[in-house]
Amino acid sequence: MLTNPDIDIVYIGNVHSFRRQTVTKCLMANKNLLVEKPFACSLADGEYLISLAKERNLFIMEGMWTRFFPAVQKARDLMMGSASQESVLGEISKVYSDFNFYAPDNEEYPTSFFYNRKLGGGASFLVAPYPIAAATLCFKNPPESIKVVGQKDEATGVDIQGAMIISFPPTGTTHDGKCPKLPGYVGHLIIGYLVM
Repeated sequence: MLTNPDIDIVYIGNVHSFRRQTVTKCLMANKNLLVEKPFACSLADGEYLISLAKERNLFIMEGMWTRFFPAVQKARDLMMGSASQESVLGEISKVYSDFNFYAPDNEEYPTSFFYNRKLGGGASFLVAPYPIAAATLCFKNPPESIKVVGQKDEATGVDIQGAMIISFPPTGTTHDGKCPKLPGYVGHLIIGYLVM
């Protein structure tokens, strides 16, 4: 596949711990990439992959498909304004965002990939990208600070839950809660999404 000149872009959705190796191989074969979340298992890996893609003039993006839902794009336009309309909410001051499920209902404990740290299991990699992405859609600038607490499973070493506060300039703080709820100075908007 990597030597096929008719393939322009590759989707990477393998086990998290093999992302850097697989993505590097594809970039070295001059393939543009859509990489499933999490994009990488460490900041160093993420920076390396982005740098390599830039160096080779290739497209690379995390596969956060919910950002492209028409409803999500419309909600962002309502929050942030767009070329055709101003924000209807005013400045966003808080976002509450959450994603969770009861893993033992779906995965065998402790043998599932979900509980295997070496393979990239744990809540940070499996579910945290969704509420973080939902929260960051509400602000134009990158965060100023991030504070995180969590709980690890003693037997497996993976994180099984976490909470974070992300502070954005000039105001605005996100905090994991139930469903993104956006209190602005003009009103508020609640965004719901289906968890399957």
